[in-house]
Amino acid sequence: MSFPMSDRLFSFDIVVVGAGPAGISAACAAAESGARVGVVDETPWLGGQIWRGQQARPSVPIAQRWFDRFRNSAATLLDQTSVITSPEPGLLLAEHPDGPRQVRWRKLILATGARELFLPFPGWTLPGIIGPGGLQALVKHGWPIRGRGLLLQAAAPSCRRSLTD
Repeated sequence: MSFPMSDRLFSFDIVVVGAGPAGISAACAAAESGARVGVVDETPWLGGQIWRGQQARPSVPIAQRWFDRFRNSAATLLDQTSVITSPEPGLLLAEHPDGPRQVRWRKLILATGARELFLPFPGWTLPGIIGPGGLQALVKHGWPIRGRGLLLQAAAPSCRRSLTD
């Protein structure tokens, strides 16, 4: 379900903040149980960082199955929407390129994903030094690394797995 861009106030039984795998899963389960569900995400796509680019260039079958399930649910995606604050229980204030949004909710699910913990070290700001999460994002957008010399030091299993596939 989508809303005209002039809408500024949204009201849902359940709001999920984050449209990555966990957010999509939570939204589908809630919508399939009959709840009015809204999913708020700052990106213009489903999938979060882990399934970044999968809508445009599908290569992960499980991501496509979840995207299809989400599209077939009654959940509403409020994309390109960044939550700014929650001034009171049951209300999120957010911004969208077309203006401010108010999102009312009875239950809130935070599925904002992981973040990279990049610990500073001598030289970490030099050109060519990229954290594993940043490199992962570049590769998912088509940045070629095949045949290039890379030194990868990552503690997060998801980064190691994605960059070695």
